[in-house]
Amino acid sequence: MADLDLTPAPDIRHQWKPPGKEARPVTANEAPLTTALPLAARGDAVARWVFQVKRRHGRGYAAQVADMVRYNRGAQRLQPVEYYLYRLYERDRFTGEQRRAFIGHTGRRRIVRALNDVHAVILANDKLVTYGYLKGMGFPIAELRVLFHPTRGHGDLTVLRDAEAVAAYLRNGLAYPSFGKPLGRSNAIGAASLCGYRAADDSIVMAGDKAASVTGLAKATTGFLPHGYLFVEHLWPHPDVRAMVGERLCTARVYVVLEPEGPRIIAAVWKIVTGANMADNFVLPGNLLGAIDLETGALTRIVGGSGPDETEHETHPDTGGRLLGFRLPDWALLKDTVRAAAAAFPRLGYQGWDVAVTPRGPVLVELNSAGDMSLWQRAAAKGMMNDRFHAILSGRGR
Repeated sequence: MADLDLTPAPDIRHQWKPPGKEARPVTANEAPLTTALPLAARGDAVARWVFQVKRRHGRGYAAQVADMVRYNRGAQRLQPVEYYLYRLYERDRFTGEQRRAFIGHTGRRRIVRALNDVHAVILANDKLVTYGYLKGMGFPIAELRVLFHPTRGHGDLTVLRDAEAVAAYLRNGLAYPSFGKPLGRSNAIGAASLCGYRAADDSIVMAGDKAASVTGLAKATTGFLPHGYLFVEHLWPHPDVRAMVGERLCTARVYVVLEPEGPRIIAAVWKIVTGANMADNFVLPGNLLGAIDLETGALTRIVGGSGPDETEHETHPDTGGRLLGFRLPDWALLKDTVRAAAAAFPRLGYQGWDVAVTPRGPVLVELNSAGDMSLWQRAAAKGMMNDRFHAILSGRGR
């Protein structure tokens, strides 16, 4: 990794065209920030899938329950919802060994506890700490623009202390376009793609033909205390990516395990934005996942939906761009950047990196100390179990 050049590439600014009058008016009852509920919390989905599986696949109710009990008692400890997410009810889809390779939420937590020092996870779980750490070592990240928090500071970064200050800054201080994210949430909750300020009705024009009142948006940021809310530079996709998905930032989730010989990338998946969504998280309706070939950076399988409702895709539903077989630009540099960054977190043995492919090269967006394995497992239709994980789940890990 000593040969990796992390010098920022020349700034290639996106030619942004303000939406102007085309953006629709503010809707009073619309949530100004992204809201999403993880599928695991939706008990009604499992209840519906039970009947779908019996009707479509002939797997009876008793057989489904027996399957779920067996997989829950196994080393990977699959939850009922995961039995359906991975389509393990399809008897001719996997061999017994392939079924045992799927790692559930409980199994992942055991891996995280075994590989990650509990005192080091703040380096990943607090976005502001992560950004400061990465910036100090010269890794490519988005420019930090302003922080909302009543008491916290971050060097010379501008800090707003209350909702009134946030509103004033949205009107007169923030450089548009920008992206907003809460410091202590996941699953895209609280994400906002801010395109510009519209003085005519004192609103913020947002991605997806949305708009929010300045006061409503400012008040919404206070709902993410005690952690706070951060506004950063709005990243744009590489031209090759733009041709496939349009003006949307899609990040690659890259899974890394620290081996004795150094960081090893074990899997990667591309999170693909569709429709009016402001973030690429798969919990948002309509978004897709693409399994990435680690050698070439090519998309080998693209899926949308969940469980019995899962569908495979070859093209992007909005642009028509052919996703299957598409190779992510700068893939070799992206892998080198991730491995170099992972080596800077030696007490986090399991890491999940979100990386954007932009005109100026790969940009590190986020580090997850407990990266969701289900994303890749669902996209690739394979389990992530390897020898090291098997040892941990069998009680032989450190």
